[in-house]
Amino acid sequence: MHFDFYRSAGAARPGWQVANNDTIQLIDPTRELGAPEQSEVALSNALNDLFSLGAVEDIQVYPFYAAPSGSLAAQIAENMSNFCRKYGFVYHRQEPISESTLLIGATVFGASSRQLPTFYDRILQGDLILVHRSFGDLAPINLLIEQLMTGDGTGHSLGRSRVELQRAVDEHIAVMRRPNLDVGRLIQRFSPEMGEPFAAERHIKATTDISGPGVDVFRELAERVGRDVVLERLPLSNEALVRESSENFLLPNGTAGTNGALALIGAPALIERLGTELEVLGHQPQIIGRLGGPGGALVLPPEAKHYIADWPEVYRLIDGSS
Repeated sequence: MHFDFYRSAGAARPGWQVANNDTIQLIDPTRELGAPEQSEVALSNALNDLFSLGAVEDIQVYPFYAAPSGSLAAQIAENMSNFCRKYGFVYHRQEPISESTLLIGATVFGASSRQLPTFYDRILQGDLILVHRSFGDLAPINLLIEQLMTGDGTGHSLGRSRVELQRAVDEHIAVMRRPNLDVGRLIQRFSPEMGEPFAAERHIKATTDISGPGVDVFRELAERVGRDVVLERLPLSNEALVRESSENFLLPNGTAGTNGALALIGAPALIERLGTELEVLGHQPQIIGRLGGPGGALVLPPEAKHYIADWPEVYRLIDGSS
């Protein structure tokens, strides 16, 4: 167990300060351990919780990493420093915590001069849920690893060569290594100024990050607000690969990811506007569901059972089954 005792080095200002710590070991074991993508995905993943709240100002990054050799540790640190320089984040150089394991991540701080989009008491039946992109990014990686280990595996049975799976992995890594900074800025822009009353026609009610838990984040939302969350579609980045990964128990939850999609909850007219804004930014947003009546359950489309191997009994399907 490790504890970080950091104080944000950012300037004091009115508003909110948000902190998060996240680490991974590797995003893609088929790449060099010191490849820039490994560090970039790890830092983007740590920052995603900040951006989901619109905390996009004065970003401070304190790297948290370990490597089995000094040269690899130096390469990871350089990759993280370059990433922060590219996006204008402040990087606070730290020593590796160990030489007996491999970890890549950071404790990160971000600020927002506006209110945070945590207006759970304003969520009503009929509010819509918008995601800024598809999800389910880990399936190609798991299938490629299985194919490398077994010589053929599920990917081969799907008619996918190693080259095709590698191409799918590369496409997903290219998405995961980019921080969702522009989406975070949009979230902040549609949050109330400090002291400004909340207005449903102008302000996002709530947000969440669809990363580690996948769609289970919506069960947490449903329980928190005491309303059913009804997801009518699950836009997956590669439905066939997610289905095969789940049905062959390579992934317990094929909707999970790393540096995943951000979900925005709000009134229908505002959600339509946010979708247009996200398209202008180059994303492919989709409305995936809505808030239902009192209850607090997560209700999923029937095909969800093909994507989640470890199916929780509390999940319900739109047809009423579980």
